[in-house]
Amino acid sequence: GFLKLQSGEYWHARMAHKGSHLQTRLGAVTKESKDGLLSYRQAVDLAYKWYAEQEAHAGIWTVQQAFDAYIKHLALNNGREAAYQTQRRLENHVPQHIKRQQLEALSVEALYDWLGSLVTVMELDVDPESTRQAKASANRILSMVKAAFNHSYNLGKVHRNEWRKVRPIKGAERGKANLLSQQQVASLLDHAEGAFKDLLLASIYTGARFKELRSATVSDFYADSCSLLLKTKKGGSGDYRERVSVLSASGCEFFKQIAKDRHPSDFLLVKDNGHPW
Repeated sequence: GFLKLQSGEYWHARMAHKGSHLQTRLGAVTKESKDGLLSYRQAVDLAYKWYAEQEAHAGIWTVQQAFDAYIKHLALNNGREAAYQTQRRLENHVPQHIKRQQLEALSVEALYDWLGSLVTVMELDVDPESTRQAKASANRILSMVKAAFNHSYNLGKVHRNEWRKVRPIKGAERGKANLLSQQQVASLLDHAEGAFKDLLLASIYTGARFKELRSATVSDFYADSCSLLLKTKKGGSGDYRERVSVLSASGCEFFKQIAKDRHPSDFLLVKDNGHPW
């Protein structure tokens, strides 16, 4: 806040603590950043730092502290990229007034209000699919938040876990997928050619996703067992999730043809110019 005294004008911070109030002077006031003076933005940053110090000293575990601990946990177990992506979403979608609250004091009602505000912010129009996507996105962020809170609960930082009562928003599930008929598949293949047709055939024979097929190498195809090893990278950890696609006779013959006389480390499927997809 702003404090005007005979000695000058100052920014100050104040917080409630055990029935009383703690207060500190942050610095002198100025509209622009100058040596020895503080702009509003600088004062806010200093205030949040002071709040965190006071809360840590008093043994208070806040939502922000729960997030920080969870990000460290993710970086250690899932990799830096996964931790960064989670941190970015939490920073963008959880407001400061929630982050400053004590985790044990955060009510179910407050979490539902916050969850509903995510859909309001994300929903750009009244299109049903846009609404569904906004709900699905809000539910994913809720899952991150609850995972962070559960991590703090498992660490023993808090002893109540009221957030478990908060349920995802209904109506976020994707509707039944429209699958191509055999006639439509045949028509698609008739109009495709070259490397793109090979990619389509590989997808049909394996049921694999594009990113699984694009990374497959010649050595991942096992002609003796008519199978293809498919790998997907897990987040930012550097680890891979593997699965095996068992091929039909026609699928096996297709992969034999595209793998013939090629080096084991070559990508199995490439563009017409020989470059990877």
